[in-house]
Parts: sequence; structure tokens; C-alpha cells
Amino acid sequence: MGQKRTKKIKIGFDSFNDKQFKKRFYFPKEVLKKAFSEISVYNDKLREDHLLWLIDYLKFYTTINDRAEKFNVSPRNFQKKIWEVLDATDNLDMGANFTDKDNPDYQIKDLVSENGGYISMAIDGTACPISTKDQSFYNGGHKDTIVTYEVGCNLINGQVIWICGPFKGKSNDFCNFKNTLSKIPMRPGEKYIADKGYVGDPRILTLKKKPIGGELQGVDILKNNWIKRHRIIIENVFSVFNNFRFKSQRWLPNSPLRRHKLSFYFIIYLHNISISMYQSGRAEEIIKELNGTTDGIGYKDEDENENENENENENENENENDDDENEAFLLNFNNHNKNENENENENENENENENENENENENENENENENENENERKTVYELEMEIQKLKSFIENSKNRTNKIFS
Repeated sequence: MGQKRTKKIKIGFDSFNDKQFKKRFYFPKEVLKKAFSEISVYNDKLREDHLLWLIDYLKFYTTINDRAEKFNVSPRNFQKKIWEVLDATDNLDMGANFTDKDNPDYQIKDLVSENGGYISMAIDGTACPISTKDQSFYNGGHKDTIVTYEVGCNLINGQVIWICGPFKGKSNDFCNFKNTLSKIPMRPGEKYIADKGYVGDPRILTLKKKPIGGELQGVDILKNNWIKRHRIIIENVFSVFNNFRFKSQRWLPNSPLRRHKLSFYFIIYLHNISISMYQSGRAEEIIKELNGTTDGIGYKDEDENENENENENENENENENDDDENEAFLLNFNNHNKNENENENENENENENENENENENENENENENENENENERKTVYELEMEIQKLKSFIENSKNRTNKIFS
């Protein structure tokens, strides 16, 4: 008697309720439905369960055999279909546009730079370990062979509007920026915000470093806190990948690096359309929802989640009142400096005007003195002429008198 064949488990979007679906596949059901509708345009032979297989594989990233067993399908069929889905994702756009950074609604006024301006995007690099013997991928800081991606998001809702890579691990974040994003012209007053790995470009706003042997004081601390507050949104974007083990686990050598890139870009795409579909309210609340802080989404498989307590994610946020006070202080501080500079300029102008008036008065006095001196000179000259005339008259009179009496 032959062995009974195990029945395949066919699952679809409606095989789970909303909470179960999000717990299993991280993204909300509506997001993956939209993704499937766009992917199926490029490969109409794919089914809903094929997309769910891929999400499951990227989320848990164990082995093909292990994940195929969860769905009671052959490893060969499982592997074939997840790569077909991944290949189809190469035709998708990112779900957001780089030109969004030029939209004033997605910009934040720069409150920490002396020359003002605005911030249009937060950027950062993220590392992913890979299996390779090529030492050009080795990174001394990570002490591992890695690839890195540079990601930029807008500061309001966290949508990714710039992504580039993978880069070999030997190249650092600043070099990657110099070779790619920095070559795209920026508008007057525009800046990006980033971590200390990008120090060196005046167009990037980074944290101020502590002086050697000292500490930051006063306004510099407030400025750094302000930068941290607005830069954290790119870290929240990267936290999405905390729920997908393929990013933190070593990418296997028998799987081309191109598939790693497609996987990374696909998660960014899902993140972006999640924001688009659920954009209502503050960006922190949106990303908090996507991060599954209440649903306990993580690396653990579904069987493990049944037996172990779910770990709570950190929900600590900066005090909004303190942030508002700090922003108000920085705004007032900058306005105060601006007013002081204006007052100094006004005082300088007043002093210049006073000096000009004094010079004019001095010139007038000099002119008056010159006139007086000239008048005096004229008066003396006239007197001398009169005296000469009198002397001549007296001399003539003497001569006439002598003639009469001679």
C-alpha cells in the first residue's frame, strides 16, 4: 500500500482575518492585494499564494525546504514560484517620486543653521551581510562582507523617495553619497539631514560633535536634539526590515545578489504603498502601525508565537511639549540673532549717518572758517590799500606845500 500523499495547503488573502494576516505577513491585507494586482500585470500565471510564499520566505529566511514544508508544497515548486514573483517585482516603480522633495508640504524649515533654508529629505545607509570570498565587499567597521544601500525618505510621512545600491561594503556612506546623490543639483537653501557618517558636505545637516575633552553646551544641545528628532524617521523606515530576517541574515552564495536587491526594493515598495493607503494623521502614528507595535510581529514563526509571550516594542516617544518648547526656543533664538544682526546693521547705518552729518557739519564749519579767514584777509588787504593811498596823498600834499612856500 502506497504512502498517502500530503494535501497541498492553498492559502489566499482571505484565508486569514486582518489581524492574523498582518501577524503572519507583516503588511496589511489591502497592501498585498494591491501589490498582487500590479505584479500579475507582468506575470498573469502567478497566484495569491505565490506572493504570500515570497513574503513568508523573506520574513523568516530559514531554508527553502523548511518554508516549503509550512505550505505542504515541494521545495522545487516553492523556489520556482517565489523567484518568479520576485522577478516580476522588478517592473514595479517605488510608489513615491524623488520630486516629492520639492513639494513644500514635505519640507521642514531649518531652525539650526545660521543661513536658514529648509530640509527636504533624511538620508542614511544600511548594511546587509552576504556570503562571498570577494574582499572588495569586506567592511572593517562591520568586520564582515556586506553590501550597503543608501535610502532617503521625506520628513513628513516617511515615504522612501530615494534608494540606491547595493554598494560593495568597502565603500562608506559618504563615498556612496558623493558618487550618486550629491551629483543631483539641489535648490538654493535646500539641505538633507543625516548622521555623522555624512559629515563633510555643507548641504547635509548633521549632529555637532563634542569638543575634544569637553561637552556640548546650551543651544548646541537643543540643536542636536532637534536634528535627532527629525532624523529618526529614516531609522523608523529601516525598522521595517527588522521584521524581515533576510536583511540581517547572511545572504546565501547560491542566490544571486540581484535577488537581494529585488527583495530590498520590494519591501521598500510595500512600505511606500502602505503609507499611501493609510496616510491619515501624523507620520509617527502611521509608521508605528506598520511596525506592528500592537500586533507583536517579529521573526518568530507562527508555531513559536503560540507558545511564547510576544515581546513588546518600545513605545517611548519624545515629549511633544518639550519638543515644541525647544523648537520655539530655536526659532526665537534664530530670530533674536537675526534681529541682533539687523539692529547692528541699523546701528552701523545710524553711526555712518551720524558720521556723515558730523563730517558735513565739519565741512560747513571749515567753509565758514575759510570764508571768515578770506573776509579777514580781504579786510586786511583793503586796509593796507587805504593806508597806501593815505601815504601817497600825504606825500603829494607835502610836495605841493613845499612848492608854494619855496
